[in-house]
Amino acid sequence: MANKGLQFEHAVMYAATSKIVNKSKQNQKDYDDAASRYTSIPKNIKDKAEEIVEKMAPRTLNSRQTYYKSFKKMSGGGEEPKTDIMFESGGTTYKCSMKWGKAYQLSSAGIDKSLSVFQKVLKKTAQDIGCPTDAVTLGYLQLVLEQINNKCENAKGVIAQPKAKAILADIKKSGGLNEQLQEVLGSKKSPGAAAAYDTFKYNLTHECMTGDMLFNGDDRAATHLMTEDGVKSIDEKAIRDVMKLAGVRLALKGRGKDKVTGVRQNAIVIRYEV
Repeated sequence: MANKGLQFEHAVMYAATSKIVNKSKQNQKDYDDAASRYTSIPKNIKDKAEEIVEKMAPRTLNSRQTYYKSFKKMSGGGEEPKTDIMFESGGTTYKCSMKWGKAYQLSSAGIDKSLSVFQKVLKKTAQDIGCPTDAVTLGYLQLVLEQINNKCENAKGVIAQPKAKAILADIKKSGGLNEQLQEVLGSKKSPGAAAAYDTFKYNLTHECMTGDMLFNGDDRAATHLMTEDGVKSIDEKAIRDVMKLAGVRLALKGRGKDKVTGVRQNAIVIRYEV
């Protein structure tokens, strides 16, 4: 199945870079990349990308060219940026996380990375609430995270599928760690979190949407969302709108086959998704 969010990203880059008269080397590279993918993108995504790019464009010719030239596609190189596309308009820098449709992933990282993020968010939340009662409640989450870490101690990274399935089946049994984590953060079917965990879920959602703590607020940390509805700031309303729908689950992510044995490989991941 085609990744519509990625198609939207390519369509936006094409809509902007195709209008640059004198392209820089980077502009040309971005245009060539987007153009090579453009024909396979559905018309409704192309049309929406064009509409959004033009809606934010300045009026004068020179200003429009500066605007189109400012579009930059962020790339990986270590940690995957939360900013997919960055551009400038009206004196504001927009560092956009690209989303298309009602269902998308906020995070689907492996156990090591996910637990590291959860622990950072837990520490921030404990500082935010400053309430002994809630601190005890958050201690339960700390215990769940430690148990997940222990359960997956020898199953971090890429492992053989049979082993991954066996560990995941144990985690997802009735009353197991998957269920306990969903009590805190909700599931996609029942996304509401217990009141005591509201601050934690808010902080986690903020981090998953922006990457602020991970990237220390540099250009890889997103400040805006770009969806088929346009561009909006990642503010409290946007975060709480996502919180209402987001849920967590432990799952397997495919990692191809072992070149020697031919056995399928998986990574156990924590998915936080809408």
